[in-house]
Amino acid sequence: MPKILSPFPSELSSHAKAHLESLGVQVRCQTAVTRVEGPTSATIKPLGGSTSGGGGGVTKQVTKEEETESLEFGALVWAAGIGTRPVVRNLAEAVNAQAALSSLSEKPSGKPSGKPSGKPKKPVQSSPRGVEVDGYLRVRGLDDGSVFALGDCAVSGSPPTAQVAAQQGKWLGRGLRDGSLLALPPPSAKAPPKAPPKAPGGGASREPGGEKVDPFRYQDMGKMAYIGDKAAIAQVALPSKELGAPPMSMLRDHLWWRGLHGADAGANPAAAAAADSESKGAAAGVKPVERNLTGGAAFAFWRGVYFSKLLSGTNRLAVATDWLRAELFGRDVAVHQAQMHRRASRK
Repeated sequence: MPKILSPFPSELSSHAKAHLESLGVQVRCQTAVTRVEGPTSATIKPLGGSTSGGGGGVTKQVTKEEETESLEFGALVWAAGIGTRPVVRNLAEAVNAQAALSSLSEKPSGKPSGKPSGKPKKPVQSSPRGVEVDGYLRVRGLDDGSVFALGDCAVSGSPPTAQVAAQQGKWLGRGLRDGSLLALPPPSAKAPPKAPPKAPGGGASREPGGEKVDPFRYQDMGKMAYIGDKAAIAQVALPSKELGAPPMSMLRDHLWWRGLHGADAGANPAAAAAADSESKGAAAGVKPVERNLTGGAAFAFWRGVYFSKLLSGTNRLAVATDWLRAELFGRDVAVHQAQMHRRASRK
């Protein structure tokens, strides 16, 4: 990759790189590990771009033709991303098999025939990362639209992050609770659904399908990353005043996020106003105001957000105690590393 923390703006990415280098970290972008030769050695090869030494060292331009070099390390951490779970892979294969059988059994229009004349179609599920879904999180390839997928197992066009999964879970849960998603016409239907029946007494119908259901739309609320030494970077999305956003005093409410995660957004005025502002902005193509935070302020914001999302007082007490213990005595991994350095220096 050309830079670290690529989802963040270049300003924050550059700040994180400079911070890591000030801690003595050697940042190497566009460099591949071609071989791990032992518990403390590996071979790396630049793929083009630049590398930089730790502590603000000199940046060196490299090309693809340069030879590999050996890299000594104390611990190797391989961050390979996420893989498809067997149940998700089996579901995709089953959907493709069903679609293939359906296409082979098709008959030419207007000419009845007892022999299958259809040709195999392209697999409807072709992503190696998960099952592909439509705008309503329904698994593609199923004519009745009875199977939904969300989170890391779903390929919906949104990034596979916890923030996306949380929003998908709320959206899908409310749609299933109200019955609005179950009342949608199946993906194979060609005609629009009939108008919902009137409720007794001439009032508006409360039956499923009585309201229009918009496809799921992801709202990016911001990104955060810890970069070591009690520092972090954060990009926060604030509602725009042009869209009638609620006052900031309401957004700072510690329980605001609970209203967003609850079953009924109308129970929290701040949550309902913020959600309405976000949906209006997305529909109008207006992006929320973004603010960048760095250093100690971003670290405090990062910890505060995650601490506020803990679900019980027991968890909050355990996390607060862990933070205090680490502040007083340090982390076990850091203590172990210091002991290894002392042993090496004695030799």
